[in-house]
Amino acid sequence: MRQLRIIFIGKSTKFSTSQLLAISKKYEIVGIVESDPSPGKDLSKSRGKKLYLATFVKRVLGKPSLKAMAQEWKTPYFFLSKTGMKELESFVRNIVPDVICVASMSQLLKRDVFSLPRLGTINVHPSLLPKYRGPYPLLWTVLNMEKTGGVTIYFIDDGEDSGAIIRQETFPIESGESYQSIEVKIRNIASRLLIRTLDDLTLGTIKPTPQPLTSPTARARRPKPGDPLIDWKWPIERIWHFLRGTEGVLNILPSPIPWLPGQHWHIGDFDRSQHQEKPGQLSRDKRGWFLAHKDGKIYLKHSPDLVKAFKCIASRIFD
Repeated sequence: MRQLRIIFIGKSTKFSTSQLLAISKKYEIVGIVESDPSPGKDLSKSRGKKLYLATFVKRVLGKPSLKAMAQEWKTPYFFLSKTGMKELESFVRNIVPDVICVASMSQLLKRDVFSLPRLGTINVHPSLLPKYRGPYPLLWTVLNMEKTGGVTIYFIDDGEDSGAIIRQETFPIESGESYQSIEVKIRNIASRLLIRTLDDLTLGTIKPTPQPLTSPTARARRPKPGDPLIDWKWPIERIWHFLRGTEGVLNILPSPIPWLPGQHWHIGDFDRSQHQEKPGQLSRDKRGWFLAHKDGKIYLKHSPDLVKAFKCIASRIFD
């Protein structure tokens, strides 16, 4: 039985690179595609010295880099810009993979691409599909105070996260659990499910289950600047849970130091002590900074992170 030849599509994030590393331990990676993290801008114009300098900076800063991994493994690499779908088709046709494995990308694959591998194209999605189809499932899972999260492996089709389901697994979400903690759970489950799915594809034992046409939840869209994601009529537990579950990712609170990039509030605990501040207002008491709520105080902490500021500045320059 021959080994599967896999083209991997992802972003230079911990989630994507952890999936690539997991499957590379067992299967042959014959191509790596990096999805443009900012589809509104064409980053494919980064060439020559600037691109090599960007890769070097990412290595120094410890930022995951699919390009660096491709260079180290001597694996064909392709950067997918917002206008590069036809070039991606040629890239895939030249390599002739058995499977395309997707773990995060900024645009939908076209049929001309996802139909090319003989065993299909699979994607890992951090929700229990058909719930939370779209690019930001974890955000809306936390916002709606779901007590159970999920990871789904499915075959990509013409829709958005609508293809036939291969495997799913659930996990508990604790009250006030941090985004980082939830993401670790997702990464570990996704790696395990991807390996099992690739094993089943090798053996020909896949029995996918079609999804219903509609989702029971609204599309997990990307928030727009100024979106009123918090309703101050919510119980304090829900707002605290949402802030904890999006800390360091969404950062909807004003920056503690507006002129220093990469800074955000760390969300502490909450209590039900009385105060005179308006809901949503930042204030201080003997314990320190807090976010006012009609039912109490959500405490905040901040220590200026100069390393994070430098990383943020470098990322803006080189990404």
